[in-house]
Formats: sequence, C-alpha cells, structure tokens
Amino acid sequence: MNTTLAKKIKILPKTSGVYLYRDKNKRIIYVGKAVNLKSRVSSYFQKTLNYLPKTVQLIKEIESLEWIETESEVGALLLESELIKRYQPKFNVEWRDNKNYLFLKIPKEDFPMPGFVRYPSDDKATYFGPYIDATAVRQVLKLLRKSFPFRSKGDLKAKKACLYYHLRQCPGVCIEAISKSDYQKNIRKIIQFFEGKSEKMKKEFEKEMKKAAREKNFEKAAYFRNVIFNLERIDQIHILKKEDFSKTDHALYGLQKELGLKKVPRRIECYDISNIQGKYAVGSMVVFENGLPAKENYRKFKVKKIKGPDDPAMIGEIIKRRFEKDWELPQLIVVDGGKLDPLERKNEFKGLKINIPLIGLAKRFEEIYTVIPTKVEGSLGKFTLSEVEWARDDNPRFKKIILPKNSESLYLLQRIRDEAHRFAITYFRETHKKEARKSGLDDISGIGPKTKKKLLKEFGSIVKIKEASESKIAKIIGEKKAKIIKLSFRAAESWPFPPDSESSSE
Repeated sequence: MNTTLAKKIKILPKTSGVYLYRDKNKRIIYVGKAVNLKSRVSSYFQKTLNYLPKTVQLIKEIESLEWIETESEVGALLLESELIKRYQPKFNVEWRDNKNYLFLKIPKEDFPMPGFVRYPSDDKATYFGPYIDATAVRQVLKLLRKSFPFRSKGDLKAKKACLYYHLRQCPGVCIEAISKSDYQKNIRKIIQFFEGKSEKMKKEFEKEMKKAAREKNFEKAAYFRNVIFNLERIDQIHILKKEDFSKTDHALYGLQKELGLKKVPRRIECYDISNIQGKYAVGSMVVFENGLPAKENYRKFKVKKIKGPDDPAMIGEIIKRRFEKDWELPQLIVVDGGKLDPLERKNEFKGLKINIPLIGLAKRFEEIYTVIPTKVEGSLGKFTLSEVEWARDDNPRFKKIILPKNSESLYLLQRIRDEAHRFAITYFRETHKKEARKSGLDDISGIGPKTKKKLLKEFGSIVKIKEASESKIAKIIGEKKAKIIKLSFRAAESWPFPPDSESSSE
C-alpha cells in the first residue's frame, strides 16, 4: 500500500456509501458498497485474512481510492449498481451477469403487492436482497403468502374475486373484503420476516395460539398453528444473499486447507441412500458448484444389484455406476456416514481410475473421515480406490478430522449432506408410493384404475386399505368388489408392504 492510499484510508468516514478503486492508469477497476466505509475498505488490507485469488490480484492493482457517502445502505446499493453499469470495472465479475440475483420489492402503496425485480430503483419502495438462489426465495414468499395473504396482479376495482382469493392467498382487495389497516398488517409481517425476525414472530404466534386455545377459540388457534408450521418450513429453506457468497468462498478455501486438497473443491458431489430394511432402495447424488446447489446436475438411482439391508454396498453400487458415466468430475466426493465403510468393498471399484479425494461425514459428532492409502499411484490425490486398504478403528492409516463447530467449511459440508439426505428421501417416497400402488391392487382381477383411485383417495395407502374392514370398503366400491379385494389379501401368504415409514443411510 502506498503512502497516499494509507492516508486516505485513515480519513474514511464510518457511514454507508460506495468506494471506487483505481489502478496506476487511473482506471476504475472495482466498485463496492459498504454500510461502514472505513471498516469495509480497511478489511482489504488486513494481512491475517485468507483472500480469494481474485481479491489478492485486486489488492495488488489498487493505486488510489475514492468514495461517495450515501444516506442509507439501499442508497449505496443503487449507486453501486449504477456505477458498475457505467464503468464496467474488470473486477466486478459478479455484477456483469447477475441473472440469478433477485431483489424482493415491496412498493410504497396503500395495498402493495410484493414481487421480485432484477435491479432496485430509486422509487421509495422497500427492497431486500440481492438473493443468489432465485428458486428458494420465490418459494419463501409463496409460503409466507399462505399465512399473510397479499393481492394478485390486476385491477383493484375488479367486480369479481380472483382465483387466489378462493385459494385464500389473496385477501380480496378488489372486492373490498379487507381494510387497508389489516392488509398493511400482513405486509408488515412479511417485511418482519425478511428483516430476520422469524424467531420473534414464532414466539408471538405461539402466545396467540395458546391464548386462543384457553378461550376455546379453536378456529383461531388452528390459524396460528398453521402460521407457525409455515414459518418452520420456511426456516428449512436456505436463501443466500450476495453477502453470504463470500462466506461460501471462504468455506471452499477452508476445505482445501483442512483436507489438504490440491484444488479448491469448486464441484462437490455427495451421495446418500434411502430404503426400508433393504426394500425400495434408492440413492441420490447432489452436486454443489461454488458452494451452491446445482440442481440441474442432481441424479437419482434405483439400487439394482444389492438385495437386503446393506447400506454400504448400496452406496458402493451407485458411486460405481456414476463414474461409469461421462459426467463432469468433482474435486471432492462426500458420503453420508463416518469411517468410509461404504467404500471398503474394493470389488465395487474394480477397473475404475478415480483421481478424486473422498471423505465420509459422520452425523453424531460431525466428524470427517478420510484414509491414508498405501501405494503411490492414483486416487485420493494419488491412489486408485481399488488400491486403498480401507482403514478401521485400529488402523493407523485411518484419519479423523474435526473442524470447529463455527467453521464455515463445516456448515457447507452439513448443508451438502442434508441436501443429499433430503433428495434421497424425496425419491424414496416417490418410488415407494408408486410401487405400493402398483403391487397392492394391480394384480387383483376385476379391480380397475377407477376403483383403485377411489380407494386410495379414501384410505390414503395400500396398508390402510388392507387394515380396513370389508364393510368399510364396500361403502366406497360396493360389496362385490370389496369381497374380491379382501379375499385377495387373505390369499396372499404375506403382505408385501411395510408400514408407511422410511429409513435412510444415516
């Protein structure tokens, strides 16, 4: 850092604003925004931080500094966007193609309609974002709307209620079914959520629910219960802001350092399975690129070769099949479970040459397990999987890594592992449901699709149909067909369907 630059940093204000870096040719090479200009700019020149290569190169080229103060963070955001579009600084790569970034906009109106835009405007509206995962943040607003309805597009003076009104997701502004003050209450709750106050909201609604229950106003209590349920569902959706992106990058570089990887794991694949005592077994492969889910690259597998409850062999099968495909290779493989026992069956990888590091993530204590191989040839950086002598508890080549509980790298691995588990469970439910419907009634002569549909609609599952009395079934489809079904069930040596529950490789 040159003397002039150092002096300017010392006099930076602690207000919000935009800062501009110039190179030795006086060209603007980077534009950034900050809530606290002094703190943000100073952070670039702290030697203790591990910066991304892009940031290191930027710091090397900074020759001079300018800044513009703004009245608010939103003002800084708007100015930053305008300056980037105007000057196209070479280090503002993120902003050159930000089609995936969304802002939630709540207009300043009597009956505002929350919606999403790509760029904020200076129109006095309230903005939240930018969000990287457009799908997730749209899903969040959709769930919030079930509890705090807002109007749909269209004429506010329409004579007829819209579809969303009948779905109870629009309060009926156009037909004057809600007052301005009540509508604004719904909007304030949505704003409160995006301000990060969901826990406070849940506590408030829990109090209201208990109060309504004490007063025996069960309809009102049920409403608050549903609101709490929706808020809890929303909490499971991870919506990344642009500010979170730097944390994700730190997580990737942290993984490289902690695991001793040769490359930053820009693409990470994680595998999990789901089954009921070996039945209906399926596997999942989820892909994270640059720390974010790449859902278009997710893959589902039906376990074909392994019979019976053998989770390790199932994971071995799906990974082998994956690497027989001509898909882009990851820089890190993660399997759900510790000690890497899923891959100790070396014959599953015969003939495969996989030059990729592999780790197992245990659930109980969030321990990371890896192996120190014996020969210098091809995977885990240097060895082929078929040459690895998989370590046991008593093997000194078995390596355990424990990351700090507040580690961004650990948080990233947990998100990836949990996503693989969610994806496996979802596919398992789909498969199990189809198989149960197909196998339970399809082989019974005289029972057609319409009859099956009626029964499943009424009872919900094959197991419930089996448990129902003949007279109860007869009320739905008639005595003759009910007798056929019950006779078919009794004739079966054993009922081939397990209870409606699932287990996975955890």
